[in-house]
Amino acid sequence: MVPQRAAIHVFGSGNVAGSSCTGGRLIFTTIKTGVQCRLPMTDEVRAEVADCKQLAYMLNDWDRPFKSDKALSQRISKWFRQAGVTGITAHSVRKWLATRMADSGATEYELMAYFGWKDPKEARPYVNAANRERLADSASGKVQSVTSER
Repeated sequence: MVPQRAAIHVFGSGNVAGSSCTGGRLIFTTIKTGVQCRLPMTDEVRAEVADCKQLAYMLNDWDRPFKSDKALSQRISKWFRQAGVTGITAHSVRKWLATRMADSGATEYELMAYFGWKDPKEARPYVNAANRERLADSASGKVQSVTSER
C-alpha cells in the first residue's frame, strides 16, 4: 500500500476497520483530494501490525510518530539512499505502483479508488500507457498475419 498524502505519518490501529487478523481495511482520507480510501490490508501488512501496541505504526528514530507527512516522506527518501538507491521518493514509489497496476490491467476507476484520485484524468496516463503497449503487441501479431498472407 502506498497511499498519497493522507496523514500517513500517524496511521495506526484507529485507521483499521475489521480485525487486522481476519482481513481488515486501512481507512484514511487523502489530504489533497479529501477522498476516503478503504484499502484491503495485504497479508504482509497484517503480519507487521498484528502485534503493534503503539497508536502510530510508523515511528521516527526516537520511537515517536513522525511530526508530518513531509517528515515521513523525507525519511522514506533517506531509507532508500541508505540502501544505496538514489533518486527515489515516496511519490516515485506511488507512481511506480500506479504504472505496475495499470500494466496488470487496472482500470482508471480502480486506480482512482486505490490512490484516492477524484478525476479519471489522474489515472488516465497510467492506463493509456499500459493500453498502448498491449495494443501495440496485438497489432504486431496482426502485421505478421498480413505479411504472411502474401
